[in-house]
Amino acid sequence: MFGIIKKNDKNLIKKIQKVNIDEVKLWEVPNIFIPLLIIVFTILIYSLFRPFDNITIGGCLNFLVNGSIPLIAVNQIAGVGIYIFKFNKSKEDELGIETTRHIRTALFYQVFCLLFLCMLLYSYQTINHPFENVCIIIFSTLASIVLLYFSSHVSRKIFILQDEFINLAYDTTIRETVIKTTTTQKWDDYESNE
Repeated sequence: MFGIIKKNDKNLIKKIQKVNIDEVKLWEVPNIFIPLLIIVFTILIYSLFRPFDNITIGGCLNFLVNGSIPLIAVNQIAGVGIYIFKFNKSKEDELGIETTRHIRTALFYQVFCLLFLCMLLYSYQTINHPFENVCIIIFSTLASIVLLYFSSHVSRKIFILQDEFINLAYDTTIRETVIKTTTTQKWDDYESNE
C-alpha cells in the first residue's frame, strides 16, 4: 500500500475498505472510469471524423498528452481532500483506534507532492502540445499514467478515512465478534428451561 508504512495503519485501511467495498467501487466510477472513457471517446471521434489518410498514431496519442490525465489525477485528490483534515479524534478514541492523524499526515505530504508533480506535467503538456516526437509522447503518457495510478491509490485511502466508514467498520467488527462469541440456544432447549 503506497505511502503507508506501519503495518497497523495498513491493516486499519484494509479493514475499513473491506467493510465499505461497495462505496469504494462506486468512487472509482466518476473518478477513474468516466474521465478515461471520455478520453477514449474523444480518440474514437477523432478517428471517425478525420479523413483516413490524415489519421496518425501521433495524432491519437496526442489526446493522451494534452494535460487531461494529470487533470484527472488532480481532480481525484481535490474531490476527497477534505477528509484529510476532517476527523473526530474523540470518536476514534472511543472506538479504541489510535488516532489516524499520522496516516492523514503521511497522506497529506503525498497529496502535496502529487499535486506539485501533476501541475508540472499539466503545464508541460499544455504548453508544448501537440508533440511531434513519439518518444516524448510515450514518456509523457507513461508519466501521466504513473501519476494517475498513485493519485488513485492516495485519494482512495483518503476517501476510506471518512468518519462514517470508520464507524461502520467498527460496528461490523463488534457485531461479528458478538455473533462468534454468543452461543445460540435452540428453541427446544429454551422451552425445556421453562
